[in-house]
Amino acid sequence: MSYRLRSGTFMTLASAILVALLLLPVGGCRKKRTPQEQLVVERIGPYCLWLEDYKRDNMCYPESWDVLLHWKQAEMPVNPFTNQPMVSLQSAEFDAALSPGNFYYAKVVEENCVINCQVIIFGEKGEIARYTHAGPLSAR
Repeated sequence: MSYRLRSGTFMTLASAILVALLLLPVGGCRKKRTPQEQLVVERIGPYCLWLEDYKRDNMCYPESWDVLLHWKQAEMPVNPFTNQPMVSLQSAEFDAALSPGNFYYAKVVEENCVINCQVIIFGEKGEIARYTHAGPLSAR
């Protein structure tokens, strides 16, 4: 059994697809990071990988970012928006005055052990990347 599309049907379908693509909400598409946002991700990336090293050596993730820094004998990376050390924020909510270039360290604690964690990384207008336990930095 064969089906034939009339040329008018094909053009209507093609036009509908084109219109749908043009009307996609901007928030639904990934936007390019600014150079400063790219620096934030590049600077915090190695620290996120240290979380897995810490867990391998200690059976749990660190209780706080300070514990990770002390364990690795490292300093907090520099926030390219402020040229000051990055800040581990107290909330995952974006705050235009505090969040750009900083991050939120979320953790799940069970029986005094951090069994899961996430690092939410903020750019100029919101979340730009997220490191999830044993996962790569994902773009937003």
